[in-house]
Amino acid sequence: MDPNKTLEQIRALAKYIGDHDYDALVDLVNSLDSWLSKGGFLPDRWKGASCVPVDTTAQLRRALHEINQSLHEAEEALHDARTILNIKLPHR
Repeated sequence: MDPNKTLEQIRALAKYIGDHDYDALVDLVNSLDSWLSKGGFLPDRWKGASCVPVDTTAQLRRALHEINQSLHEAEEALHDARTILNIKLPHR
């Protein structure tokens, strides 16, 4: 497991997640959480940051919940905009 690559994938997926690919994001977060919980080294981007003992799993779950909430709010706003502008999207 390469935490740098996993963190990079999480960050990229979090930006792209407009298509609700939550499973892939959850898998990456769980993989990184498992790695760190077993004493794995931190991604380079996190090295040197001030560290305070925390419950990593709880923080990751909270972050996922906040991402989910933000996506839900964005989806509602886009739906409202499409309704106002009478834009019909093809079904997938």
